[in-house]
Amino acid sequence: MMRTYKTFEVAFIAILILNTHDSHAEISGIWEQEASYGTSQNSLQKLESIIEGEWTETAGRFELTAITRIRLDTESKLNAGGEVLGYESRLNDQRFEVGNDGDHGEVSLREFYFDVEFWGSYWRVGKQQVVWGQSDGLKVLDQVNPQSFSEFILDDFDDSRIPLWMVNLEVAFKDDTLQILWIPDASTHVLPGFETPYALTNSELVPTAPVDANGQDLFPVTFRKRQDPKRFLADSDVGLRYSIFTESGWDMTFNYLYHYKDLPALYQQVVGSGVDTRIEIMPTFKRSHLLGGTLSNALGDFTLRGEWGYSTDTYLVSSNVNVQGIEKSAELSTVFGVDYQGLSDMFISLQWFQSHLFDYEKTIIRDQNNQNLTLLVQHDFMNETLRLESLFIHNLNHKDGLTRLKIIYQLSSDLEVYTGADIFYGKQKGLFGQFKQQDRMSLGFKLGF
Repeated sequence: MMRTYKTFEVAFIAILILNTHDSHAEISGIWEQEASYGTSQNSLQKLESIIEGEWTETAGRFELTAITRIRLDTESKLNAGGEVLGYESRLNDQRFEVGNDGDHGEVSLREFYFDVEFWGSYWRVGKQQVVWGQSDGLKVLDQVNPQSFSEFILDDFDDSRIPLWMVNLEVAFKDDTLQILWIPDASTHVLPGFETPYALTNSELVPTAPVDANGQDLFPVTFRKRQDPKRFLADSDVGLRYSIFTESGWDMTFNYLYHYKDLPALYQQVVGSGVDTRIEIMPTFKRSHLLGGTLSNALGDFTLRGEWGYSTDTYLVSSNVNVQGIEKSAELSTVFGVDYQGLSDMFISLQWFQSHLFDYEKTIIRDQNNQNLTLLVQHDFMNETLRLESLFIHNLNHKDGLTRLKIIYQLSSDLEVYTGADIFYGKQKGLFGQFKQQDRMSLGFKLGF
């Protein structure tokens, strides 16, 4: 089944208008082919082709960028049934779908924006990505754009991040910069369907039904209609970032975002009685204020990095039925990182993530303090044509984690081939341990044109 929307027509008309003036166009693209094999299931998890084309049209002070994406997957295991917990605004819902509700791919207008500079300010208006923060593997401040979790966090953030329609204004003050964001596009995370490989089963994120002595659910669980943010103006997000570069070499930012949380609060209610008893879950998107900042400085072979984010309202799964299974707390998330480049052709990065809940109740399923360690090692060989990458993420609370290994060979300036493995470990109750049966090996290439 295939659908089409008017946004493609708007993009085409805009390109035609610019072409009527004295303009210059550049066209480029990339084709990525990847196969992933689930080692526990002994079957293909995906056989995916992604072709992205980028058209840049420059006319005077105006520049238009349009990025289209064709994604095709012979398997339908990763993309089915993810609409229950995620919201897609009418602004963002424009594509041709391939298969049953897009489970075999889609053709989409991934990004589409105008750039213009005047009166000492730089404007970018349209569908785009905005990246805040500097952390690797896990996120603290990078919350402007939602993300697709159909492959958990295994997909590159640039690919899994969901572009939003927004106005992005930057104003320079000597060495400082003020960024102002207005985001009327209220689209949220794309979460995996319940029958897909990376469906969320962790009890800290998804409420679980009570079970009997045999481990069978005592009551069925049903989902009521989501409470979505649909008002164009009243439900818009607003963001501010002030960037400073000091004479001593410190890069610092101060960030603020008033936004809807991209994960819904899953309120629970027991209804009926006797054999008709069931648990109803009501996904509801809630507002929060995010205050944060970053700092970094290069000191010889070392780079020191820090990032923090204070969220006024985080909604957490609870065993307390009197509050419909959801408790609210303020949360402080931080990351401290050290990068080292003192060895020839090698890059090493160590990060320590912490999360603290200020209004903690014993009925909350997760711990009051949550900590993760990450280690990234990159080593180049053969005049930087061969790269070995390894990323380790370990949760100190549940002793679970993820190991990612990758080998990349640059055959030419336009073509690279790669192979890799993603290995989960730990108990089911951990964020990473819930996927310990989803280890996979991947093989692919990227071709630029």
